[in-house]
Amino acid sequence: MEMYDVQHNLLHWQNHAIHISPLLLNLIDWLTASDIEKRPANTQDILHSLEEIENQFTEINLKDTNTLKNSQIEYLSAPINNNLSTQTGEILPSASCDQREEGFNTPTEKEFRAAKSSEVESPDDLVLLSPSIPTHKQPEKVPLLAFFAVMLIALGLLSIVTLATQKSDFSEISNYRQYPEKKGNVDYFDYKVGRDSQGRVAEFNIAVLSPEYKWLLGSNFQIKYNDEIISLDLLNLNLEQGSIEKIMEAPSEIISVGIASCKGDRPVQERMALERSKQIQVLVKKLFINTPSVKGYRLLNLGQFQRSECKETQDITIYQRSIIIIGVKRESSGVILDEALRDRLEKKPFADFKLEDYSLGSAQKFKTIPSN
Repeated sequence: MEMYDVQHNLLHWQNHAIHISPLLLNLIDWLTASDIEKRPANTQDILHSLEEIENQFTEINLKDTNTLKNSQIEYLSAPINNNLSTQTGEILPSASCDQREEGFNTPTEKEFRAAKSSEVESPDDLVLLSPSIPTHKQPEKVPLLAFFAVMLIALGLLSIVTLATQKSDFSEISNYRQYPEKKGNVDYFDYKVGRDSQGRVAEFNIAVLSPEYKWLLGSNFQIKYNDEIISLDLLNLNLEQGSIEKIMEAPSEIISVGIASCKGDRPVQERMALERSKQIQVLVKKLFINTPSVKGYRLLNLGQFQRSECKETQDITIYQRSIIIIGVKRESSGVILDEALRDRLEKKPFADFKLEDYSLGSAQKFKTIPSN
């Protein structure tokens, strides 16, 4: 979707809704903020905002109405030419003396005096008496409360459903999506908890080299950086300068992730992904050699990217051929690390990454390989 910027978690949609009041656009942005803490705390906050919007609309309508009435009164208070026909705009002949003695100069003037002698209670009545002034339909009051009442009911129902399923496994597999913090050349995803089948937990963070860095197609030792091809040694230097060991925030273990594109035979690409994970691990050991918190290393081979619409020369997802490392912080004694990691990646995925997109991402095939 071209309106969505996954890198910055922004939806550029307001330019596509220019016919909607900016007041409503801001309210919708408030209601749908990606950070839950930045959304309205309760329905009272929403109702208060709706009342403010409705009051502003009412003030605008009243100003328009008063402007219209004032213009009508000014029009009626202008000098009237007794000899000017109110119907055709033609100058009428002067009345005769006999007619003046009768008290009326012309038929038109007679009609006007008759109208003038009647009771007029408001400027709107003047509009009805003057055939030369067009009537205008008054702006209708926007029924905002009625409109948004339906929305609030829908939100309330969604809240009830969410509370009812909050403790179930299904609720955890939601539309949750973790978005990156940009730290130099690294897209960083902070620690999130994963659980094994026994409920024991571990925390995992993720560091991905910026999308400009990708594995060269068919290679397990060369990286493509924009239009350049660089070696792993040069990449190591770039990461050292970016202080990735500080970015990872003291992990106890580091997992090097190997992935391959959809090009070629699956078994061949799965071996390619394994070799890439090994190359990343060599790089990682150099980077974290002086980091005392790191006690071990692991490999994770996710295999070949396998979406049916995948094209050899075009990535479908942001990190389809990226260099990825995962940091581990163990919290529960005896936690099954593979189960907890897969739980974290499946239920709290980063960016547009999905385990199901990879040939070795299923629960039966997902496995890390310890390495000293």
